Amino acid sequence: VLRDACRQVFDFQAFALVVGQPDGPAGAPVVWQALGDSDADLAEDVLFGDVLVERRPLLTDGPPGPGAPAGTCTLVSPVCGADAVLGFLALRAGRAGGYAEADVEVLEALAALAATAIRNVGLMHELRDSRAAFAHQAFHDPLTGLANRARLHERMSHALGGAHPERVSVLVLDLDGFKRVNDSLGHGAGDALLVQVAERLLGATRGSDTVARLGGDEFAILLENSRAPYEAGTVAERVLHALRTPFVLAGPDGSTEAVVGTSVGIAQGAPHGPVLPADPGAVVDALLRDADLAMYRAKAAGKGRYVYFEPSM
Repeated sequence: VLRDACRQVFDFQAFALVVGQPDGPAGAPVVWQALGDSDADLAEDVLFGDVLVERRPLLTDGPPGPGAPAGTCTLVSPVCGADAVLGFLALRAGRAGGYAEADVEVLEALAALAATAIRNVGLMHELRDSRAAFAHQAFHDPLTGLANRARLHERMSHALGGAHPERVSVLVLDLDGFKRVNDSLGHGAGDALLVQVAERLLGATRGSDTVARLGGDEFAILLENSRAPYEAGTVAERVLHALRTPFVLAGPDGSTEAVVGTSVGIAQGAPHGPVLPADPGAVVDALLRDADLAMYRAKAAGKGRYVYFEPSM
């Protein structure tokens, strides 16, 4: 669009828009590059040639005026932001003296439009990144990065409303001995332990499974499309095995090992077709409640084991 606007006003053989972007957070070096349909030779001259070479140390506060390699006339205008030069807009005619001084003002006006467009693109990227960050925060646990209860609830509702709710299982697990770690090593070590537990749970499950932290030291795993009823028990056995290895944590006297286990309760989805009640959330809550009851039955039976929910519970 900018090239077309310049075409309506100027006669030129080459067009280039060169912008600078920080290569990292604030204060990082600026990387300069040509955008869109810029002509490569002119962009290279703007970046490395006689057009800017004498003013390179002043790129952020002293943009150059028009310059012209031999036999041509190159017109350059800075694209200015609020407190720095965002880039440079350059045109080249195929003859010396192709541009008059009055053309500078026109090009500067077009460069101002380019600055507005660049700022708007930057704002759009910031808005997109912010929305993605907010969406992630809304559905993920800030400590472990796992799905949170809201995300688990959403995934369970979708799975139970599908064609095969009988293939859905949810595992609820609570760590055995977590309070002892918190009391003896402090909450920082407790948080570090929860992060390591999350990593091991991800390693013990399938990529399609949803691993969530419900709060405190309570986690849940959603299995969808299980091939057999016993598959949830197989996953529970892998989880129990993964958590048996001691965890290395930082304590007041240096690193130390902590041993925690887990108790797992398993509840399985509806066996009679898709679940479409007036309140789908009630079915999800009921399934989580059943898994929770089974988990406490596992604790009462000696911990470090898994138990399937039964209606008699």
